Formats: sequence, C-alpha cells, structure tokens
Amino acid sequence: MKPFAILVTAGVLATALAPSLYAQAPPLRPGFATLTAARTVYLENGGAKQSIFDDMTDAVQRWGRFIVVDDAGQSDITMRLSGLAIGRGWTLTVTKTANHQLLWTDRRRKELFHGEIGAGLIRQLQERLEGSPPRK
Repeated sequence: MKPFAILVTAGVLATALAPSLYAQAPPLRPGFATLTAARTVYLENGGAKQSIFDDMTDAVQRWGRFIVVDDAGQSDITMRLSGLAIGRGWTLTVTKTANHQLLWTDRRRKELFHGEIGAGLIRQLQERLEGSPPRK
C-alpha cells in the first residue's frame, strides 16, 4: 500500500505544481522594449562633474551594446546624467530621443570614489537589460 500512496502523492504534487512551472514572467513595460531595441545613444551631461560624466561615457563604450553618436538627432535613445542633487545623488535618465518618452531612470547616492558613480549607474542598467552581472 505504501508504494501506491507515494505514487498518488507524487501525482497530486505534480498536478498542483505544473501551472507554476509554466508560468510566464510578467510583461515588461512598453518603454523597456524600446530600450532593449535601441542601438544608438546620445550622451548628455545635465550638470554632473566632467570626470563623472567621462566615467559614464567610458562605461557605455566598454559595454558595447550601444553606438555612441555625437548628434542627438541620429540616436535612438538619450542618456542624461544629472548633477549632484543634495540628498538625492546623481540621476541617470534614459529617454527615447524622438519623443522624450521615459524608458529608464536610476539614482546613485554618494560613493567613495567619483569613478563609481557614472560607471555604477551604467552597470545597474546593464544588469537590468542583460539579466546577469556585467562583464568587467
């Protein structure tokens, strides 16, 4: 009788768990699909220290996902790094260049070294888009 009870229990568990095994992740926001499809980016300094902005620029170029262009009119998206706002830190805002639709925003508070601010914001975006830790 024990083997039959085990078989019945296994069948009940398999039936109960099957829907969760095939459950799909919730759909991404519409703006996120635009962000993942983008190929060109215009980088804008919205008041950040030049060294922090340069660090962000280097991080975007090292990542290699986007081609950095000098003309906003030629870009799919715009990444804007704001200056330090007291109590809020630095903000990276990513918009669709054509209509300024907000696609992504992230904030980084004071870091030990300025070099980690720009690169850290790009690292966060990279992790979100690729779903895994970025390559160094």
